[in-house]
This record gives sequence, C-alpha cells and structure tokens, in this order.
Amino acid sequence: MPEERSPLQRIVKGTLHTLGSTYLGRIINWVAIIILTRHLSYTDIGQVSLALHLLAIIVALRNLGLHFALIHQHDRVDQIAPTHFFLSTGLGALGTLAAVGLALFAQHSPTGIPNPFEVDSDGPSINANSMVPTALIVFAIFDLFRAASFTAETQLRRDLEFIRLAASHAMATIVAAAIGISAVYLGAGIWSLILSHTVASVVYVTVYCIMLWTRRPPPLTRFSEFNRGDAHTLLKYGRWFWVGWIFETLVLSYDKIVVGLVLKTNTLGFYDRAHIFAQMPTGAITHTIASVTGTVYARYQHSREQLSSAFRRALRFILRSTVPISLLLAVEAPTLVVLLLGNHWLPLVPILRCLLLYSLCRPVQDDINALLRSVGDPKRIIRYYGTQAGILLMATPILALRFGVEGAAISMSTAALIGIVIALRSCVHYVDVPWTKTLAPPLLAGGAAIGARMLTYKITDSFSLLAGGLAGGTILLMSYGIVLLALERGQLLNELKTLYIAVRTGGDFGD
Repeated sequence: MPEERSPLQRIVKGTLHTLGSTYLGRIINWVAIIILTRHLSYTDIGQVSLALHLLAIIVALRNLGLHFALIHQHDRVDQIAPTHFFLSTGLGALGTLAAVGLALFAQHSPTGIPNPFEVDSDGPSINANSMVPTALIVFAIFDLFRAASFTAETQLRRDLEFIRLAASHAMATIVAAAIGISAVYLGAGIWSLILSHTVASVVYVTVYCIMLWTRRPPPLTRFSEFNRGDAHTLLKYGRWFWVGWIFETLVLSYDKIVVGLVLKTNTLGFYDRAHIFAQMPTGAITHTIASVTGTVYARYQHSREQLSSAFRRALRFILRSTVPISLLLAVEAPTLVVLLLGNHWLPLVPILRCLLLYSLCRPVQDDINALLRSVGDPKRIIRYYGTQAGILLMATPILALRFGVEGAAISMSTAALIGIVIALRSCVHYVDVPWTKTLAPPLLAGGAAIGARMLTYKITDSFSLLAGGLAGGTILLMSYGIVLLALERGQLLNELKTLYIAVRTGGDFGD
C-alpha cells in the first residue's frame, strides 16, 4: 500500500517523538513534583487537588465531545474550524462562569451553611483560610483558554503533526516546572502549585496555547463563517462522547472529592500524592498512546484486519511496559517514598499499594477508549464507565468512612478491575485479539518477578536504604525481562524489527 507509507511513517515517528519528548517533560515534571511535595504541606496539596477535581466535574458537564466530532469530520476540519472554535469557546466561558460562581458561593456561604472547603491544621505553610475557592477561580479562568485551543489541537492531530503537539506539551511542562520550583524557593507557598502543578495550571496553559496558536492561529475574525448546521452536526455526534466523558470524569475525580470533603484536605494531600506516584511512569505511556493511536485507529476503522493489527501492537506494548513499572512502584514504595519525599510521607505507601490494580488497568482502558472513540462507538464507553461510576458513587463514601483513605483507594482498584473486564469484552466487536497470548506473558512475568523479589528481601534488607532499593528494583526488573523473553521467544525481536522498518521506510504494521 504505497499511498499509506508516508502517513504510516509519520505516525510511527510521531509516536517515538511523542514518547521521547513526553518522558523528557515528565522527568522534569517529576523533579518539580518531588521538590514541591517536600517543601509544601499536606493541606496545601490537598486544597489544590480538590479545586482541580471540582473543576474537572464542571469541565465534563460543558465538554460536549466537540473535538471528537471535529476529528471525525476528517476531510472538513478546516472548513468547520470556525464553528468549532466559537462553539467550544462559548461553552468554555459557561464552564468558567459556573466554576467562579461555585467558588464565590463557597467563599461567602450564608450563615448556618458549613463551608465544605474548611481547612485542617497540619505541618508548615498552612493558610489561615481555605485557598480552594481562589485556586478554583484561577484554574477556571485559564481553562477558558484551554477550551479555545481545542480547535488548533484537533487540526494538528488531523494533519498527523504529533511532533509539534509533543513539543508543545513538553515545552509547557518544562517551563511550568521551572516556574514552580522557582516560586516555591521564593516562598510563594501554595501559589507555586497553582502556577505550575498540572496541565490546568497557569503557566502550562499559557505556554501550550501559545505553541499551538503559532502553528494554527485561532479564527478570531471568522465569526461570519459560523454555521448552525455544522454546529448541530458537531453537537449531535458529540453527545454520546459527552455522556461518556461525564462518567469518565466521575471515575477519575469523584474519589478525590469524597476524600477532600469527607476526610478533609490534609488527608487528600496524601491521597493525591499516592495517585500521582501510581501513575507517574505509566502516565507518559498513556498520554503518548492516547494521543497517537486514536488517529491511527480512525485511519484504519474500515479495515478490521489493519485495525486489529494496530490495536494488538499497542496493547502488547502497553502491557509489557506498564506491568513491571507498576509492580516496581508498589514493591519498592517504602524505599522510594523515604528517599524522594521523606519519612513524614510514609502514610501514602499503603494507599499506593491499594492503587496497584488501578495503575495496571488505567493505561489499557485509555487505549480501549481511543479505539471506541475512533470507530464512533461511545455508547460502549458509557457502559463500562457508567458501571465504574455507579460502583464508585456507592462504594467510595462507605469504604472511606469505614477504612479511611485506603478504603477510597480500594474502591478505585475494584472499579478499575470490573471496568477493564467490560472494556476488553467491548473490543471484540471491532478487533480480533488472541487474549491469552496477549495478556498471559506480561502477567506471568510480573508474578515471577514479585516472587524473585520476595526471595531476596532478607539479602537486600542488610544493605543501606539506597543500595537496597537499587538492588531490589534491579532484581525485579531483570526477573521480569528474563521470564518475558523466555515466554515470548522471537515475538519481541520481530516487533522491534517491524518498528525499525516502519521508521526507516514507512512500511506496514501488519503482523
């Protein structure tokens, strides 16, 4: 298929550039997270986390799936761009107003109504009054610019400009990390988190939007091209993605809101850090796969054979890379926490271990989301996210009140396991996957690696903290690699060869 060679080569190279630049940005961001965590209090971190997840719920309510609808109109993206831009920006403005209204109501709640954002007392650098409303207002204002950038982002995805997108994300992450570190050392306290902490932060949004708009300027002067018919088409196509997005956001944010409001923000500080550590290494894989495979799956959606081949390769890559990383974090968590954050953060270790199943399932489910969205079947996403959301809505408050923060983490892992089973069953309608051959090798290799690590605990315990952690991690990863290589035989080498050919010649991805 000569006509596919150039796009395929761009997809493969785009994936590699995205993965490389994403991990570069992530490494710098991890350093910033560690520094900020060491210098700020549990409550500072918990307040910012609560503001972010409240905003996430509001964003989900106003995010009507327009960017999915636009990429679906593959050949008309530039024509529909003005309609998409003004529609997305208008909805973003409504979301911003709603978030600001919620923050002001909470900040000036009438007498007799308890303030849900009341802060706790712990450690250094505690603000006398809750900063949740202030953080929510700031994040909401900059979310409006993020909503306005979706049009340019979708145009770049349509044109397979993954390198530009990856560079924009990496640059924004690096600049935000530098500003955050500088701010915390200058004594900015919680404002260092608001400025730089996440992709919703002030600095990240500013840099990211500038990078996108220098390539695809916003159509500010093209309001006359707004087409009501195109707007109706976008809204009609995106409505099921919207419902799915609401359920997905509930799955990702509801537990943090429950912990923040029920167990208070200092406990949320521990829970938030545990979630970040659980997803630190695998999050870059998830971000890369979701940003690239969606376009690949959309391109092959009319060929079951090619779609199955692309999905199998992505799934195998995700499983082989995330299983050892997640196990390493869970097994060596006490050593990592003490070395990176200090002894006072040790309470997050049991939370991190309770999130193990969640950290294993999340990257796989994100790839399945990309598959189903690309083939235009958001209803199946709604089914498993709806199931997960229902479990969390009932189980999280009960388990959190009964078992504390570990109970909230257990509810997340339980919902993730049930959701991934339903999600994998949904794939068979579009792809053919040899499940045993795909799932068994990394899981068996992971089990063997844990066994090898447990057998060597007495030996490594006699080492210093750093030496013991390095030795234990090496044993686990080497055991995993040896067993996986024994089980997969020539499969790994064959896929590396295919990848090399694709990069050099733009060759096919077929098995």
